Amino acid sequence: MKLTRDDAAWFYDVFFKLIDYTNDRYQVVPGLGKTSGAEDVDPTAIMPVRDKLWGLSVRALAPSSSGHRQPGGSISAVFIKYDQVSFTRCE
Repeated sequence: MKLTRDDAAWFYDVFFKLIDYTNDRYQVVPGLGKTSGAEDVDPTAIMPVRDKLWGLSVRALAPSSSGHRQPGGSISAVFIKYDQVSFTRCE
């Protein structure tokens, strides 16, 4: 899949907001500055946060033994609209 320039900009805007949320919530990389809105982001610095984010996503969407999808972490769903990201939480 090839994204348009606008779609790529939107993707990274949302992605970096998710990185910030995940690091704020779980302190994966203490002292990591905000990536959202930053002019330059070191990809190696955010890798542990990215891995945590993807791990949450996989657990949150993993099917249960009954075959139904159930939340499996503190994030049960992420709703992405063009101009905002919202989270539905399940503790």
